[in-house]
Amino acid sequence: MKPYARYRRYTKHRNPSTLPSPAFTIIELLTVMFIISVLMAILIPALSGARDSAKKTATAAMIRSIEAGLDLFKNDNERDFRQTNGYPPSAVHPPIPGYTGLDPDKIESRFPFIPNEPTAVRGVYGAHWLPAMLVGVDQQGYVSKRGITKRAGIHKEPFKWYLPDPLKDGKPLPRKPLYLNPDDMNLTATEDLSGIPNLDLFPDWDKMKRLPVITDAFGQPILYYAANAGASGKNLVAEQRTKDNIFTGGIQEAGTPYYFHKDNEGFTGHDDERGWQIKRSADGHAISYPGNTLDAQEIAKLPDKNDASTFTFARFIMDRSQLRQFDDMKQSSPPRTIEPATPLRPANPDSYLLMSPGADSIWGTGDDVTNFPLTTGQ
Repeated sequence: MKPYARYRRYTKHRNPSTLPSPAFTIIELLTVMFIISVLMAILIPALSGARDSAKKTATAAMIRSIEAGLDLFKNDNERDFRQTNGYPPSAVHPPIPGYTGLDPDKIESRFPFIPNEPTAVRGVYGAHWLPAMLVGVDQQGYVSKRGITKRAGIHKEPFKWYLPDPLKDGKPLPRKPLYLNPDDMNLTATEDLSGIPNLDLFPDWDKMKRLPVITDAFGQPILYYAANAGASGKNLVAEQRTKDNIFTGGIQEAGTPYYFHKDNEGFTGHDDERGWQIKRSADGHAISYPGNTLDAQEIAKLPDKNDASTFTFARFIMDRSQLRQFDDMKQSSPPRTIEPATPLRPANPDSYLLMSPGADSIWGTGDDVTNFPLTTGQ
């Protein structure tokens, strides 16, 4: 017999289950897991960044659509909204020095009212005004005050304008056209927004929560600020007003402000009062401080990362070319002095501001999507 014949006969009848099988070692498994984790660490941020970039592009397109709608609104309603340069208001402001004929009843009558709500809604923010005037609170177009006659019996009760058959004769009140297609906009009730609201900054939350806002591709409200006609460069931003609708803080002496920080304070917050807490905005929003008391010399300084109050609404909306001019003056040799009384210019001084908080969900930072160039040093 050949030497290996017995071995062949023995192995021929062996139980295959008893044979050794190939397997991964612990080191091999750990190596594979390490490689997979490295790939995930590389790919996930890239995919997230691509997703955020796509949403930012979609938000920019949405803002362009809103701009087109606002231009249509101005063409159709310029005579009725001279206080805001023909554009929809962003809040009901108290009488402003330099304006005439501001009847409080007439101003109040342009609030965006809720259908079937028996009383007026007070303290509405710019984010609410935007859809209310461009598509109407019931998405059928807003009711024009010019179409309301005294004989209708409700000319001083605008909260009834959207009730069914308010004239009791079967004829609906005249509507303005839709300046935006509601099917192309993300309309969301305030109470359905993500995050946690600061109810102290919503004067009438039970009613305001039902009002819609236009949300961006990230699901956050697009804020709207209307510029005031005849504003003064001595007063870039106003923020204080009393319950008697009298300006305080020297605003009357400084003249009409360009913008009102309070127009959206329920979302942005106000000084140390936190606004709407959205996702990663636990530390508040960068424009919660109005900066209304800053002069040119102070606003020209770069924000101090250790002082939240230096990141202000006033600086954020500053005209970028003027900030560059201030930077050039400071860097010249020798440095040129910036006079405190230098008139300040905001972005879009004759129209409006639109602001999305971007991917970080914090208004006033560099990733915001706006209709104006962002300032430096944010």
